[in-house]
Amino acid sequence: MEVINKEKLKHQETRKRFYFIFKLLLLVFLLFFQNDVIEFIKLRFTDDTAFLNAFFIYLTGHLIIAFSRLILVNFYIRKHKLKENVKNNFIIGINRIAEVLSAIILLLAIFTLFDIDLVKFFTGISVVAAAIAILSKDYFSNMINGFIIMFSDQLSVNDYVKIGEHKGKIVDITFLNIHLVNEDEDLIYIPNSTIFTNDIVNFSKQAVKKVTIDFEIKPDQIFLLQQLENQLIEALSDWELYIKKGSYITKVGKITKDVIQVKFQFILKKENREIEKQIRRLLPRKIVENINSVQNQDISSRP
Repeated sequence: MEVINKEKLKHQETRKRFYFIFKLLLLVFLLFFQNDVIEFIKLRFTDDTAFLNAFFIYLTGHLIIAFSRLILVNFYIRKHKLKENVKNNFIIGINRIAEVLSAIILLLAIFTLFDIDLVKFFTGISVVAAAIAILSKDYFSNMINGFIIMFSDQLSVNDYVKIGEHKGKIVDITFLNIHLVNEDEDLIYIPNSTIFTNDIVNFSKQAVKKVTIDFEIKPDQIFLLQQLENQLIEALSDWELYIKKGSYITKVGKITKDVIQVKFQFILKKENREIEKQIRRLLPRKIVENINSVQNQDISSRP
């Protein structure tokens, strides 16, 4: 699978470079031979001036934006010595800005095509524009928060985070939402406008790669803790090369008359989400098996 992904990324990069060279050559050609191209189009296709102006506004604007984006992204990658095809907040932000500018250029081209005066148009629909602005305030709020996230280092693509009640890996950041993949491989969309109103834990930004398994036991099962801790440590023996020696600890949290909250923690030597995922699948089963085993023994020992 890894070989296939590398080949796919290599193919995508080759295709991007081809498009870059093609767009660059096309931009240079249009800048130097604009009048000749216009005459050719008039002769062979149409002499509609509005259409020609709209065509050149969109094509030239789009090519300039694409060229500028590629220059900025490549400069940033070389400056920070990043791998090709890496997903980075700054790169994502530049790509999103390029998309917005391309949409604006397309809008200008449409106005030119239909010979619409921009000032009169926006003055004439001022009331409608105000209503649209009110209705779309959530969208603009999402966009603003999206820009803040993209150009900050608080949250980044590939970070493992907990946002509110959702925990998982960030796979993409857009103007509208953050795409989060949880441990069940579910794709969760979290609106940008709600990101900073929730508690956020960024596990990837922690200096210590601590793994915590939360569970509950009944008050009359408190005697199980030491035995349970020993069994969990034994279950982790297959991954002891990845775990810091002597970092195992069991903590008792909130105690009520019905349940006792418990945390079993250990520290990974370095971040490894695949190993952590395997451990998180195994330990809860071991906890349930141990508690059920003790309960069954208790029942069978009764007269």
